[in-house]
Amino acid sequence: MSAKGKGHHVEALLGLIDLEGDFAHAGQRWLKADQPTIAARLGCSPRTLRTIIKHPAFQTHRTRLGGKNFTLIRRADPKAANGQFPKSKSATKPATKSAKPAAKPAKIDATLEQLATREELRLIWVRRQFMPDDARVTPKEYGLLLELAKLGITPAIFRYVIDNWIEFLNGVNTLCTDPTTDKSLLKAYRPEPWLGTIVQFPEAAKEVYITHKQWEDGYNLQKKVEEKEYLDKLADEL
Repeated sequence: MSAKGKGHHVEALLGLIDLEGDFAHAGQRWLKADQPTIAARLGCSPRTLRTIIKHPAFQTHRTRLGGKNFTLIRRADPKAANGQFPKSKSATKPATKSAKPAAKPAKIDATLEQLATREELRLIWVRRQFMPDDARVTPKEYGLLLELAKLGITPAIFRYVIDNWIEFLNGVNTLCTDPTTDKSLLKAYRPEPWLGTIVQFPEAAKEVYITHKQWEDGYNLQKKVEEKEYLDKLADEL
C-alpha cells in the first residue's frame, strides 16, 4: 500500500473515531467494531486495517463481548506518536462548531437503508414512551438508534426486545458470558428498556427474537394441524 493510500485510511479512521468512538472502556472512549466491519467502512481489507491500526496515531485493545471478538480503537496520546503524525485539534481541545471530521463522509456515513431503519426504530421508541411521532429524541439516543440499525436490529426485533425486556436480559445472561469465567458480561442494566444495552448485546437480541418466532411458528403450525384434523373428523361423520 502506498504512503498516500495509507495516509488517507489513517485520516478516515481518525474521523470515524471522532464521530462514533463512544464506547466506554478503562476510563477512555473507544471505537468498537469487529475488524471486517471497520475495514468495510474504510473501504479496505481487514489485512490492510491491521497494518493501519499499527500507526502511532492509534491505540488499540482486543476484547470479547457477547461471544464476539472486537477491536477497540482510539486516538493515541499525542506524545505517543513521537511527532510522526500531526496533532489534530480534536485530539488536544474540544472541537468548535466549525470543526469538521477528517474523514470523507462517503467513507463513514450510514447507508440509506440504515438511515431508513433508524427512522423506523425511532418511531417505535417514541411511541413506546407515548410521545408524538414527530418527537425529537436526544442526540445520544439518535446515535444509538443508528448503531442498532448498523448492527442489523430490525424493527421487529427491536419492538420485541423492548416489549419483553426481562426475557432479553435473561437471554444476555445465558448467551453472553466471559469465556474465562463463564459469568455473564451483563454487569449492570436498567430496569426499563435502554438502547445502549441492546447495542452492547445485539446478538442476544436477535437470538431471543428468533427463539420467539420459532415457538410462535411451531404453535401456529400445531393449531393448523389440529384444525385440519377436527374438520376432517367432522367431514367423516357427515
